[in-house]
Amino acid sequence: MAYARVHGHTVVTNEQSAPESRREIKLPNVCDQFEVEHGNTFAMLRALNVRFDWTGGG
Repeated sequence: MAYARVHGHTVVTNEQSAPESRREIKLPNVCDQFEVEHGNTFAMLRALNVRFDWTGGG
């Protein structure tokens, strides 16, 4: 988290925000607290314009 904040990176996680939870502190909530951008794996793949070829032709 600290490295991402200092270097302006985005944290990628599949955790869901749960601000009311006291037992488990989720990464999205920590990101929000420290003003670090965050997203999930699918958002990252979309942003990188990743495409998969499922036809099996190498």
